[in-house]
Formats: sequence, structure tokens, C-alpha cells
Amino acid sequence: MFSIKFRLALGELRMSQLSQESWELLCARIANRLSPIEVTAFNSALRLYFTTDEVKETNFNKLAAIYRPVRKILATLRAGML
Repeated sequence: MFSIKFRLALGELRMSQLSQESWELLCARIANRLSPIEVTAFNSALRLYFTTDEVKETNFNKLAAIYRPVRKILATLRAGML
């Protein structure tokens, strides 16, 4: 039941037609109003950002934090290419 209302609220938000009920639901999910366990549950949640720069910064930080290659590229050195 909660997920249906939450999806409806996100749909209204996307269309810039947020109802009072949906606004109150979203306000209730602000991180500082949740328990630490509930906040932890959002670690892998979809996030909404205002700018592309915020997205790029978040992606960079998340990828840097895993300390693993993002992509392996096979390269071959050819004579005369330097």
C-alpha cells in the first residue's frame, strides 16, 4: 500500500502537480526524520538530482569508493604510434 502511494507521489512530482497528501508523504521520508536503520535502507536507492554535475560527482564518488576498475581495456602498443 505504501509503495503505491509513494509511486503516485513521485508521478505527481514529475508532472509538477503534487497533491497535499503526496507532499506530506514525501516530507515524512526526509532522512532526519527516519531511524538510522531506515536511512541505511536507502543506501542503494534511486536518487533524484537537480543537475547533471551532481550526478557526475555522485557517480565518480561511488565508483572511486569501490576501489575496482570500472572498465578493462585491451591495448596494444604498435611501433611508430608514439
